[in-house]
Amino acid sequence: MHTIRNISISFLIPLLAAVACLLPATPVRAGNGTVVLTVPPEGWAPFVIPAPKQAGRDGILLEVFRTAAKAAGYDCRVEPRAEREGLMLVRQGRADAAPKAKEWVSGPERYLWTDPVFLSTDVVASPKGAPVAYRAPADLKGRTVGLVRGFKYPKLAELVDAGAFTAVRAASVEELLLLLMRGTIECAVVNPTVAKWVLRNRDDIAPGDVVLDRNPVDGAPCRFAFTGGDKWASFVARFNEELAAMKKDGRLAAILNHYQ
Repeated sequence: MHTIRNISISFLIPLLAAVACLLPATPVRAGNGTVVLTVPPEGWAPFVIPAPKQAGRDGILLEVFRTAAKAAGYDCRVEPRAEREGLMLVRQGRADAAPKAKEWVSGPERYLWTDPVFLSTDVVASPKGAPVAYRAPADLKGRTVGLVRGFKYPKLAELVDAGAFTAVRAASVEELLLLLMRGTIECAVVNPTVAKWVLRNRDDIAPGDVVLDRNPVDGAPCRFAFTGGDKWASFVARFNEELAAMKKDGRLAAILNHYQ
């Protein structure tokens, strides 16, 4: 029996040495691998651009996420999911992260949040021929106002609930701008970065046809929500370090400017 054991060990030693030569020289930290990011299948250009429309770049949020994830030693896999479903999968631990504003999520304490990437704001868009000046929610009373379906507008909630203006819901900022040009609505509450992107990429609406008021209707910092608990705590800490570096060295500004 001793002889058999010694033969077995002597056989394994060169085999293990050969395998060791094939392993990477740098150690792989525990937990390294792939992080699954859920995004709406229709995208949210220019923050998230769906694959058929990417033309080489996939959007502000995806570029930032991939860069910070790479610094933490991870690849990113994008999983198209409806917004509500994606956040539910993250909460259940069946996906890892989703872009969102903490202030617009029910039960934000159930998630682990990154530092803010940028401030997401909404402003009033109106036709050049009939501009709507916005200073306070009361300025929308009695009007027909376009809102994105499924989005929350905390500062307008009281007026919406009271029926103080006629709310017309559409699936996207792009649809709202088309309704605006058709005269179906008097104004729309839109993200200005998204609106400018739409206007740059459509031939049937000129940027000068739409007035974007400078005063924000509402706003919240856009972040990434991760599955709660300790699983992603070290990753998020490293992510935040890289995000801070991107803000300081100008890489984040360069990404934002590309899509302006």
